[in-house]
Amino acid sequence: MVLAAAACIAASAGADPITGRVVDEHDQPVAGVQVSAMWQWADGRPVSADAATTAADGSFTWETPYNVPDVPMIAYSDDATRAGLTITGGDSLTIVLKPSVRVTATLTSTDLGGDTGAISVYWQHGNAWPINTTVVDGRLDMRLPAAAFNAFLFSQNVKGPANAPAIDGTESTVDLGTIDLKGTFIALNVGLPAPEWKVSESRHMDVAAAQIKDLKGRWVLVEFWGFW
Repeated sequence: MVLAAAACIAASAGADPITGRVVDEHDQPVAGVQVSAMWQWADGRPVSADAATTAADGSFTWETPYNVPDVPMIAYSDDATRAGLTITGGDSLTIVLKPSVRVTATLTSTDLGGDTGAISVYWQHGNAWPINTTVVDGRLDMRLPAAAFNAFLFSQNVKGPANAPAIDGTESTVDLGTIDLKGTFIALNVGLPAPEWKVSESRHMDVAAAQIKDLKGRWVLVEFWGFW
């Protein structure tokens, strides 16, 4: 499994640092824990480029250039077997470290003969996507804090499932089973003749003659545009 990172939080100059503490289930401080709002799972472990590390008293200050109102702050132990999550807000945060949830799944595509290519997986909690990874070998195996998450899967070759995989954080291990992803139109038609299109308007040529078969052997510029 390898990782592709993506920023899911808008940058904002002059954002105030986030402060708080990490404790265990007995309210005892936990030192040496990494805390961040943006995690990437790679090579069997969580990674964050801007994580803060808790001091001996469990305290942390997350210095960040990002504006992070009401988003999850996540703490991971070194081996990721323990994790905690809380939502930003207020003067100080407390993150309780608990056993993390191991999530596994097999990603495949019958449409594409089982070869999905690289698939991005983003885990949503609330209105944010604090954890992401990229699956290249068809096997998802990672750990999440014990909380509710929805997974969003996508790539250039496959479509995400109609019903997003989800966990509720109440189990120590969740196997999502085999997720069969539909191939995208482009992936299903690689190497095949381009399908015929319907042209409603054209310049410098008769609409009736503006069919792909009529343009064979000629240079054609196709411009796609839209609003998002």
